[in-house]
Amino acid sequence: MDVNGHVFISDPEAFRVLEFDPTGQMVRGWGQYSNSTDGFGMPVGVVSDPDGKIWVVDKGNNWLVRFVLP
Repeated sequence: MDVNGHVFISDPEAFRVLEFDPTGQMVRGWGQYSNSTDGFGMPVGVVSDPDGKIWVVDKGNNWLVRFVLP
């Protein structure tokens, strides 16, 4: 959950991350399969840091990816 109450979940089978607002409405989703930094190999974890950046653990590509949302 971020500081605005938005919930982020990983969807490993669809290679994406989903964001929901506090009422449960989907705000956005992003990602696609890739073995490079333009997508995910298998996103298995997501967290928001105190600065509002979103961090995604990509098990398929063995890295941690940081996102700054608009």
